[in-house]
Amino acid sequence: MQRIYHSFTDRANPAEASSAAELGNKHVVDAFDEFASNWKIHRKDLAEQSYDTVDSELAAALRRQDAKAKQGKGTK
Repeated sequence: MQRIYHSFTDRANPAEASSAAELGNKHVVDAFDEFASNWKIHRKDLAEQSYDTVDSELAAALRRQDAKAKQGKGTK
């Protein structure tokens, strides 16, 4: 996840050094190529939104697990 995040935030076009196999398919690569001219403007917002979403989802999952553990249901 960290490698993907840095690819999105450090490169002008994150698809630049990635293959279709790494990104899922050729259509994704083509979309990034089209988007590259505006990437510098949009990449920070996209990375932050994605990071915030993942962070929130992970925190919620940990809270649910903690609640289960407190109820004696363990980690299974």
